[in-house]
Amino acid sequence: MDDPIVRKKEESRDTWLRSQGLRVVRFDDRQVLTETQAVLEVIFSVVEACYRRRNPPRPPFKGGSTPHPNRSVPLSQSPRSGIKEDRRDLTTPAKPTLPRNSHAMRILFLTHAFNSLTQRLYVELTALGHEISIEFDINDSVTVEAVKLFKPHLILAPYLRRAIPEAIWREHVCLIVHPGIVGDRGPSALDWAILNGEKEWGVTVLQAEAEMDAGPVWASETFPMREAKKSSLYRNEVTEAAVLAVTTAIGRLPAYQAGTWWPQAVALRPMHALMQQIDRAIDWTKDSTAIVLAKLNCADGFPGVRDSLFGQFCQIYNGRVFSARGIPGEVLGRVGEGVVRATADGAVWIGHCKVEGGIKLPVALVFPETAVLGEIPVTTNPPQPPFYKGGRDSNGIWRSPL
Repeated sequence: MDDPIVRKKEESRDTWLRSQGLRVVRFDDRQVLTETQAVLEVIFSVVEACYRRRNPPRPPFKGGSTPHPNRSVPLSQSPRSGIKEDRRDLTTPAKPTLPRNSHAMRILFLTHAFNSLTQRLYVELTALGHEISIEFDINDSVTVEAVKLFKPHLILAPYLRRAIPEAIWREHVCLIVHPGIVGDRGPSALDWAILNGEKEWGVTVLQAEAEMDAGPVWASETFPMREAKKSSLYRNEVTEAAVLAVTTAIGRLPAYQAGTWWPQAVALRPMHALMQQIDRAIDWTKDSTAIVLAKLNCADGFPGVRDSLFGQFCQIYNGRVFSARGIPGEVLGRVGEGVVRATADGAVWIGHCKVEGGIKLPVALVFPETAVLGEIPVTTNPPQPPFYKGGRDSNGIWRSPL
């Protein structure tokens, strides 16, 4: 190493390792890279050989209802070469040319991240025999290249944070999975539904157009809202509704291509904005337990509610109703690794928090001040929100029992 500070630290480390009876071997950086590359090439060749033995080329899935449960599909290609964009003045996307005598399609997933919903849709659609390619939405040029190379019959966006390029949605059918009911528009859809106390919510599959979340609807599903955290709702009700809506929409693509079915335009709600911390800020002196819990639930997982504990700003998570009373805003005591804090008409238990520059941890591990708090005895279990009880139907698709 050229840096004397780094060299000194490494020498100190090596001295300590030798004092423990360990042997220290130094390698040149170039030698390490060369040997690592050689090992990786061997591993890659072995994996590729195993893959080809276990996954011989198969004919396309022709008709019937029997899926390919173990069908292996290629992962996303990584296009890097430039292409020219065709910006013909079209009012509707070109209809895809589907494979004849086959229900299997090439579907390109355009997503911001490979989150739980995207993973679930990948598994379900792969099991139905579709060929899936995944492309992360990095920028317009990479997306356009991915479409040019994969030549999909359909583009599906399970999780996006920006608009699909016009050069793509004018030439291809692009379906957006929106975690909201028909007509809902804008980001933070599930957050607002929880905060506003919606009794029913849903998922809408709509076609991408110039205006955000304003395209015609291909399919939709609804479900009753539980009093639960956002992450629980998203991974259960939202995900299952999305699977149903997406499979319904894909099933309508052949009719759309034949000109016998068209997606429906719907009345649109006002566009809601991205939820900010000021929208979910807790006023401990005025907010009831129900309101405090709704604000915590709609921010669960990410980004949390910005608040303060023991005089320090932090993000708080994982709130539950707790049977206690006290001065609103006061920390009443400790229960387990969380703390109990009084609201205007009761109290909530706060399980986790995160300070700036840290990670999300139980409150007791972040703030040593909890050690001096009195442990509140729990005589009865507080009422908990109902768990989601789902299951697969006879076709292997998860459905809500409600």
